Amino acid sequence: MAIMTASAGEPACGSRLEPAFKLSIYESISRISGWLEKNDYRGYDTFDGLSARFLRPFTFETKLLRIVLQQP
Repeated sequence: MAIMTASAGEPACGSRLEPAFKLSIYESISRISGWLEKNDYRGYDTFDGLSARFLRPFTFETKLLRIVLQQP
């Protein structure tokens, strides 16, 4: 496997990326792309606790408990 230089972004020593490494990168990107499309480009958010309808009543609308709820 070739090592990329930080400054130029080209393989060190003039070598090329191995086909197996390219395939591994392609497969990783494909899996991420598939997951994003399957989940409509939605992911987890640190403030998900604030929008959880079943947990919000337990904060009794107090500032301290809302802060506790939003902390991961």
